[in-house]
Amino acid sequence: MERHYLPEGYALGAVRYFTAAVTEKVETTLEQHERYQLWLHAARTIPGLEVVFGFHKKGEGGKGRQEKETDVNLAEELLLDGMNGFYDRAIVLSGDADQIPAIPAIPAAQRAPLHPMAPHQIDAARITEKQLAGSLLRYRLDGVRCPHYWRLPPKYLDAHCPPRHRPDL
Repeated sequence: MERHYLPEGYALGAVRYFTAAVTEKVETTLEQHERYQLWLHAARTIPGLEVVFGFHKKGEGGKGRQEKETDVNLAEELLLDGMNGFYDRAIVLSGDADQIPAIPAIPAAQRAPLHPMAPHQIDAARITEKQLAGSLLRYRLDGVRCPHYWRLPPKYLDAHCPPRHRPDL
């Protein structure tokens, strides 16, 4: 992650992954449960990664599942760590915008006498395809078998991923 998202002179601190476990307690297939376990095992190969769990509950009428507490956990950690001065810059990577309302609260919380922070340090930016392609987990990880559906075609990797960040090398 640090190879794309950190400006020069910054060091990577905590890395947290917010998720809700796919368990047999919610409507799911064995394949979904196994895929989730494999992904979680692979994600845990990221040095310093801490996993923060929410949970799933059964959907309306007992069908499907709804993820619970993941957004709240993320917003809570972001605010508490910011209020306590644990970071100068936080980077949130998400395909879900539910936590966006918490972000403007951080500078206000940090302007408390012990932890001043300039509001200009909170930015939102789109991540490019090239950045994402260069951030892929390696296809060969300790004790993790990379399934075919994780692999991108070599032609795509040639076009979008610098050789030093290619997951297949």
